Amino acid sequence: MTSLTPKPSQIESWDRLPSDWQNDERMDALFSFFKDRDLNAVHYDAKMKFWSETIIDYCEDHGLLQIDIPTIVSRFRRKGRTPKCLDKIFEELTKQNRLISTNDYANSQQSWSSWTFNKLASPLTGWMSPRTPIDQEVFIIKELVDKKAQQVIDTLQSHVYVPTFDCVVSFSTFIDTCRRCTLIDENSINLIISTLTKDKKILIDHIGDAKDVKVVKFIMPGTSIVRPLTEIETSVLLLRHSKQRLEEQLKKTDQQIEGLLADIYRHLKNSNRTAAKKLLRKKKLLELEHDKKENMIEHLNGVLTQIEQTDCSSLIINAYSSGVQAHKELLRKNGLTPDAVEDMIDEVHEMLDTQNEIDEALRRPVTNDTTDMTELEDELEELLKQPIPPTPATSLPINVDIINTPIADDVIKVPETDPFADLELRLQKLGVQEPEHVWLVKFPHKDNYLLYIQKSFPLIDLLQHDYDRSTYVFLIPNNYLSDFTHFIHRLHGSYRIITNNPEKTWKKSQRRSKRWVPSDNPLDQTYYQHFLSYDEQQDWYNLLKTSLLTKKFIRSYTIGHTYENRTLTIIKILGHSHRRHQQRKYAIYIDGGMHAREWLSIGVANYILIQFLKLRKTNVKVREILYNFDIYMLPLMNPDGYEFSRHDNRLWRKNRSPTPHSDYWNGDQSCYGIDLNRNFPYEWNNTIGASDHACSHSYRGPSPASENEVISVVNFLRQQQLSNQKFYAYFNLHAYGRFWLLPWTYSLSKKVSNYDELFNRSSKVVSSVMKKTYRVGQASRLLYPCTGTSIDFAATLMPHAMTFELSPMFKGLPMCFDQNKTLDDTCTVGFLTDPKEIEIDGTEIFNAIVEYMYSIIRDRCL
Repeated sequence: MTSLTPKPSQIESWDRLPSDWQNDERMDALFSFFKDRDLNAVHYDAKMKFWSETIIDYCEDHGLLQIDIPTIVSRFRRKGRTPKCLDKIFEELTKQNRLISTNDYANSQQSWSSWTFNKLASPLTGWMSPRTPIDQEVFIIKELVDKKAQQVIDTLQSHVYVPTFDCVVSFSTFIDTCRRCTLIDENSINLIISTLTKDKKILIDHIGDAKDVKVVKFIMPGTSIVRPLTEIETSVLLLRHSKQRLEEQLKKTDQQIEGLLADIYRHLKNSNRTAAKKLLRKKKLLELEHDKKENMIEHLNGVLTQIEQTDCSSLIINAYSSGVQAHKELLRKNGLTPDAVEDMIDEVHEMLDTQNEIDEALRRPVTNDTTDMTELEDELEELLKQPIPPTPATSLPINVDIINTPIADDVIKVPETDPFADLELRLQKLGVQEPEHVWLVKFPHKDNYLLYIQKSFPLIDLLQHDYDRSTYVFLIPNNYLSDFTHFIHRLHGSYRIITNNPEKTWKKSQRRSKRWVPSDNPLDQTYYQHFLSYDEQQDWYNLLKTSLLTKKFIRSYTIGHTYENRTLTIIKILGHSHRRHQQRKYAIYIDGGMHAREWLSIGVANYILIQFLKLRKTNVKVREILYNFDIYMLPLMNPDGYEFSRHDNRLWRKNRSPTPHSDYWNGDQSCYGIDLNRNFPYEWNNTIGASDHACSHSYRGPSPASENEVISVVNFLRQQQLSNQKFYAYFNLHAYGRFWLLPWTYSLSKKVSNYDELFNRSSKVVSSVMKKTYRVGQASRLLYPCTGTSIDFAATLMPHAMTFELSPMFKGLPMCFDQNKTLDDTCTVGFLTDPKEIEIDGTEIFNAIVEYMYSIIRDRCL
């Protein structure tokens, strides 16, 4: 018979080749026929184990789910010899049910699924005959089939976001999933289908009026068997199928329009205007049909979104209902009723009154004291008039080293009876204080000072730095001032106090510029001429959704909520319909306000949003961008931290989630919050630049994507990628320093694969739009390496990801205050930007984004 794999591979190139393979004496014994087990049971069992494990491991590594003896013989040829013992090996593996003959396997399927039996049995019919000799039989490796089947289920379940109707896919999608799991040939795929159907992990059905749509339903995550198709699943799948067919028709229409255009140009070149006019009329009709189908697709998208939101609301209501029932049951079980609680409180008050009476009685003197108090007072006065005798000095040795030596944790004994006795000690170890000084520090050499500073002074906040000039701006807690001064002097550095009275500076910056009245026009300049509060931002979003000027061109998505229950809102700017857009339209993602104190990034994001809407028809480049891209914008990613910076601490950076230390230090707010730009789930905590100290300004959080803000964005981007929206570019807005930063941020030695393209394209935009005032380069080199950043995560999803650090440019900040005396009224610490800067920076960044994306379209890089 013919072997399953006619072309044998070189066994010597196998990664898991047994070490005994190079031992001639050992392999001679292993290649020989089996002797009777009674002669030497140990050698017999060792040989059986060697071949059993080697054959199964080899098949797993080479993607073989079916094997026969001739295939193994050809694969395991060694120095011209082939193993003679394989018949015994196959017999033993069959007894252990690790191998199943195709004959037995096919017969076991007939009772439960005729179609899978036919699919599987038809290619195997030629292999099977009654009582086929073992060396001519084909066997199925059961454990590998089961393992591969589970891999297919896990892959399908990894894309389930709404379990109510995401557990049904088209049959072609199921086959594609099998191929992604390295199932190439049809026999292997049919084996997996057969196994999963038998184990009730999938079912195959046909839906639609004509039953012409073949689908596969698989088990929901957390369940053991697949359930029959529901009406909701059928309806949603038909909607998705209709949408897919419309998109295919749309692509075909695009191609027809392209063909007509080519013919029109050809007729015009030949001066045949009549023929060109007829084709032009036909082109107009096709474009009308194109727009109609595109509107239908948009409508279907809206229906599917509403279905998903309804399902989510249903889950929330069910969760509330379950919680209420559980709470009622707990109250009933413990006998907690308002009357019972009130009776208990009365008993407690009565007990306390009784105890007070007992204490009062115990405080009364036992003996009758007849001492004359006047006599005692007179004697005390006489003693005070006499000189106080000297106290004998006691000589105690003083050890300076002992005084200056820190006390180890295990030396301090805290009584276990008092759970709060060590609270003061814990707070002292945290060493957190309100920030007091902002310093400009300069070191004499280029070096990685930040690594040591981060480890030795974890609560110091880096506001800005210039590596080339070895210059840094730090926000320094009061309790670090002395030690940090010694550190600077030890490295022969110098420092200048930018401000030693930050409260005055911060409060001055928080004054509201001018009282403003919201406009009824959502595109009015008043919405970017001052820094909107969170509530004002939300009101503006609602106006965008309802105004006749904008509601047709935007969509609003609530992607999550913060720890303090503020809404995370994404505004989608809809692109124009266009003959050239592909079946899967591209998208741009822009966000701001990730760090609370960087108000300018929020204002600039609002400006960009308004400009795209205002210029969508009048500006040629903007119109071309919206022909090819939808734009998603999240102007305010950290609303909790932003509101805290507006009312409490102007230089607040993190969000407002509690941390392991925040419960113990309510007096100092620095122990709250996580740095969102250290919390993204890519290379999280891989190198320096993200602190594990909960009170640090760059605290990375307890785990990747632990924060509501981050996981909401991550899930939204991933879900859009899996639906029908391929993200192509990400622009991340921060302040300040005027840098154009490219990934990676986590590594100094590695670069993204398309770094040269990103650098060259960005540099051209900086030269043409920004007059070379922005510095372009890898973020880890221009600033510092750090992990868990948004651009590194985005770079794993899309080809273009970058961060803009907005104005002002860092040139070494001036000394603002000296001994509380103002030296420069215009002095700034960078984050304290005037609202007038929004339009200035916004114009620059908007033009840069437009020029960058237009260059991609112009160069036909899509």
